[in-house]
Amino acid sequence: YKRQGDELTIWWNDNQSSLYKRSGSENSMDLFLKKQDIKVELPYISQFRLMDNPNLVFKICLGYSKDGEAVLTFNGKRVAVSDLEALIEKERSKHSKMEVNKLTAMFFFDREISMEEVIEVKGALREIGSLKVAYAGYPEGPLSVSKLAYHTVALPMVLPPMEAKILDKDKIEQSGTKIFVIDLSARNTSPRAIDQNLERFIRENDKGKYVFSLEYDKKIPYDQYITSVDIVFQVVYRFRNEMAISRFQVPYAQLGADLQKERRKAYPLVLSEAGADE
Repeated sequence: YKRQGDELTIWWNDNQSSLYKRSGSENSMDLFLKKQDIKVELPYISQFRLMDNPNLVFKICLGYSKDGEAVLTFNGKRVAVSDLEALIEKERSKHSKMEVNKLTAMFFFDREISMEEVIEVKGALREIGSLKVAYAGYPEGPLSVSKLAYHTVALPMVLPPMEAKILDKDKIEQSGTKIFVIDLSARNTSPRAIDQNLERFIRENDKGKYVFSLEYDKKIPYDQYITSVDIVFQVVYRFRNEMAISRFQVPYAQLGADLQKERRKAYPLVLSEAGADE
């Protein structure tokens, strides 16, 4: 090999070589975002998974142009929300029926984008039944990730179908199920307070009959929303992990599928959400 400045040449034999150039990026996520035609500053997430099959992921970015206008892109090209249906159908046509069920929209949304913009994009996906999504972000917390895999870090979720029922809080509580409300519209909810109150709530309702309700208005920034969702996941997994270590002396992630299912029943993760006018 030969290194000169920011260039590295690797010779495979006397006649064949490959040239590599230093990107200047700290990780693969920075490199991916730098190639986009818009400014996107992602939030940080702790309860992430690695979307390590690029063939089953299409990328939707929501950020800002140089003029400060909100811009939507689909796999790197600027589009309108109304274009998403045709673009996703085209993606679906590339895959078998089994693969289509795993096809996931990976969201690269700027921290400061309003939830009004986010809801519009999610609504378009719900209309066509594209319900598997993953919220991209920079990894934080105890889990270690190679910087080469940062662009695959995301918090996976499933959107509710269009025919999903609207929860009636009174009826739910009458049935014996408790509701924990996270009201982001109040503008006075800190991540630390959500964590502490949520942990107390779960300990007081340790029979697993509860629902988390995330409520907000459409003007709050996306970062506040995704931070709250991440905390809900974090606290629930904390309880599942404690139970797994207490009973089996191994973390929840290392349990078999059947044992994990039992832990999920003990500490379910049922998260509903609604904008202030929904």
